[in-house]
Amino acid sequence: MKTIILSTQYKWVEKIHLGIKTDEVRKTSPGTPFKALIYDTKSSGGCGKVVSEFICDKVDEIRGDYDGYSIIGESTAYTNRVADGSCLDFSDMQKYLTKGKGKAIHISDLKIYSEPKELSEFKNLKGEPLKRPPESWQYVEEIK
Repeated sequence: MKTIILSTQYKWVEKIHLGIKTDEVRKTSPGTPFKALIYDTKSSGGCGKVVSEFICDKVDEIRGDYDGYSIIGESTAYTNRVADGSCLDFSDMQKYLTKGKGKAIHISDLKIYSEPKELSEFKNLKGEPLKRPPESWQYVEEIK
């Protein structure tokens, strides 16, 4: 299974850990399934470490216009569930998804680490320890 690291603001890390945020909206994502490591960004008041991980077994395609956003091929009820699970309102989506399209990454099998891990404990695909977090996400060597 592929493994990625996601840079995530502290306010969203909290909501993920509490089970309130069940979908992470990004402009792009890898194909499923994949393991995602959550890096709690320092710039947002977080600890600057990898604090948890989850499995993503489903990624939904988001399309939007001036009237709203929808999940391609799904019902309005499903779209509303994903929107609620992302904890983003319409204006947040408009600001972030500037081209009107994105991905809703479903969060499942969340594991919160008892001790946060240093970024340098993980390696990029060249086998080099990570020195800085990605702007959004990047592949890392698979972890067992």
